[in-house]
Amino acid sequence: MLKYLRKCVLQIGHLPSLPKAKKKYAATDVLYLHQIKDELDKSLLKVKRMHTAKSLF
Repeated sequence: MLKYLRKCVLQIGHLPSLPKAKKKYAATDVLYLHQIKDELDKSLLKVKRMHTAKSLF
């Protein structure tokens, strides 16, 4: 799944407005955000706070 997402995000390589290094950074940064969200969701479920979090976010 992560390889697929990275491939999709890296396909924005045709955009001339950003240097190649910044595009690569942005593409890999997004992958980590998904992992962080998954871990946060697990933690919220574990402490039974998912409902509270959803009402605040």
